[in-house]
Amino acid sequence: MKVEAMMKRQVQTCRADQTLNEAVQVFWDKDCGVVPVVDGEEKLVGILTDRDVAVAAYFRGENLKNICVADAMGRNVLTVRKSDDIEDALELMRTHQVRRLPVVDPDGRVEGILSLSDFFHAAVKDEHVKPKKLIRAFAAICGWREDKRTVVFDIELQPKAKLEVPTTLPTPKSKPAKAKAPKSARSKSSAR
Repeated sequence: MKVEAMMKRQVQTCRADQTLNEAVQVFWDKDCGVVPVVDGEEKLVGILTDRDVAVAAYFRGENLKNICVADAMGRNVLTVRKSDDIEDALELMRTHQVRRLPVVDPDGRVEGILSLSDFFHAAVKDEHVKPKKLIRAFAAICGWREDKRTVVFDIELQPKAKLEVPTTLPTPKSKPAKAKAPKSARSKSSAR
């Protein structure tokens, strides 16, 4: 089976010069967690995940309207082509521990995206996906990456504000009174 048979074709992209606020709007509108980043010729130049946005916001300590996509996006993007075999794509995901692969044409323009969930949907439908390979890939992708703990960003690596987390939680002085349902609600429920 080829990537073309499983990939999602309707992919929203963004540009590197847009703000993270604009990119998050795409996440919200399209109910997705990743957006390929393209240049003026619609060629892939990076990828932005919702995690990238959260990390950039934390380390910058700024409003998302003040941070460019280019400052948060991943630049070393693994890709596949429509004509690639799905088993090769799954192995690429497993080896590099990525959940999604942009599908590009020979010129580097985005044609779709292939995600780990696409493999699970295909496996449920019994469409040429070997369960053992899928489970192995899932375990590798979702496992702890000891060698990846140090990540280099194009942003300042110290948070602007330090979050004070209490070491112990305060204990309540007295238990709150139990809320009672209004009399009309109690009579309706007891009548059933």
